[in-house]
Amino acid sequence: MTQSEGGVDMKPRSVAAAMAILLCLAAERAGAGDAAREGVDAGRSALPRIEKFELEGGRWSCEADGLPLSGWLLLPEGPGPHPAVVISHGMGGSGRSMLNGRGREFVRWGFAAIATDYTHAGATGRLDRAQAGASPENLRRGLGCVGVLRQLPGVDRERIVLYGNSMGGFLTVAMAAAAPGEVAAAVITAGGIAPDGRGVRGMPGVPGAEVARRVRTPFLILHGSDDTTVPPRSSERLAELLVEQNVPFKRYVIGGVGHNLFAAHDPKMNGLINSKIHEWLESQGLLAATPAPAPTPASAEGF
Repeated sequence: MTQSEGGVDMKPRSVAAAMAILLCLAAERAGAGDAAREGVDAGRSALPRIEKFELEGGRWSCEADGLPLSGWLLLPEGPGPHPAVVISHGMGGSGRSMLNGRGREFVRWGFAAIATDYTHAGATGRLDRAQAGASPENLRRGLGCVGVLRQLPGVDRERIVLYGNSMGGFLTVAMAAAAPGEVAAAVITAGGIAPDGRGVRGMPGVPGAEVARRVRTPFLILHGSDDTTVPPRSSERLAELLVEQNVPFKRYVIGGVGHNLFAAHDPKMNGLINSKIHEWLESQGLLAATPAPAPTPASAEGF
């Protein structure tokens, strides 16, 4: 394992080689959590008001700030209290498919997992990017999921985690910034913020430096070195601002990997990424009390 503060130019020919050059580009800011939370008004909740909640099987619906919201929920075995995670999908994905994949892995670790569809679900080239990613409507939906979790019996309100991939990673950063007192940690893959720290022309859904500077939530960041969709500089810039704000985090860049960190055809790579997420959640005291099995690719079983 090599440490570096710069880019990666190594391109391994195998998963084993990729594992060998897993780079921790920003050391964990251990012990900084209390200091990072200074000045945050945790008494004012940014969560939408949740009303008329209904749950049938794995489907739920409610009103969040008076507007309809619905999605899917997976629960682990046992009465709890369980840690919980909000799963946020990327461009063209869906809450259901993301919960069936990444969500089931979290459930194996003892988490309750919730997801909804965002405005960029199943998107085509005609998508209005002003409404995608970290838009006000998607913030309402994502933070609404946090509000639902906080009302569910059997969920530990002190162990709610955010997870987002790609455009869902952009949203996760904005959610963490908007509600620092409501979530315990955040994990993103292939995401970050605008590389120049200001924003991306034509894509307001990508948060900039002004949003990232409001983050007080511990972060785990994973990125592929060869990602051309969301360049690694996006997460590197986020890491720089987390350092600036003294927020605990770890950032890993996986050598020779592109935008899709969870390639379905590569179970060894999936296991590598899962192990890093599991290891970090454990270090934050966010796993269930019972030991989790070794991480493996998520089940392909659907709803």
